[in-house]
Amino acid sequence: NIETDKISVIPNGFDEEDFDNINFEDYKNKKFTIRYTGTMAESYQPKVFFDALALLVDNNPKVDIVFESIGILSQGIQNYIEELGIPYKHIPSVPHDEIVKYQAAADLLLLVIPNVNKGEGIVPGKIFEYLASKTPIICVSGDNYDVNSILKETHCGKAFNRKSPNEIYKAILTYYQYRSKNDASSITQYSRFEQA
Repeated sequence: NIETDKISVIPNGFDEEDFDNINFEDYKNKKFTIRYTGTMAESYQPKVFFDALALLVDNNPKVDIVFESIGILSQGIQNYIEELGIPYKHIPSVPHDEIVKYQAAADLLLLVIPNVNKGEGIVPGKIFEYLASKTPIICVSGDNYDVNSILKETHCGKAFNRKSPNEIYKAILTYYQYRSKNDASSITQYSRFEQA
């Protein structure tokens, strides 16, 4: 048996060069833009986020907001977004060097951890790019998930379980009202250079 105090886990990280002097102005919208990049299958069960976003749109008619997915989004989830009447745009897969521009130019990023057995240990590589983009993050996960700890430790976003539409709604509204980028000082530990 190996003693646990002799084991160190080195998480994935982001490549600083991907974010050096990137010009993302062409990827910015006039509307407040929430983006999700990558694949989102039915098993991710993100409906609570879209319920919260629908609450925001319904209760605040003057809010100028759009949700954009870049990558692969299940047809069922797309249908759900459209049924709720959320302003929405889908962009098919794009090259990686463009993905980081979409992330950096967003006002808010959505991260969803699949609702699967042992999901609490899932830490997708995308979270580190999200951190490096300096864009605030809203995460749909579960209680005591590893990603929640990373967001709390870096002060780069907030995590919610799937029973919190009102709390997510309030968080989105706060991000909408106080638009700002994250402080990069807390994320350098997750660069691949630092990890190495």
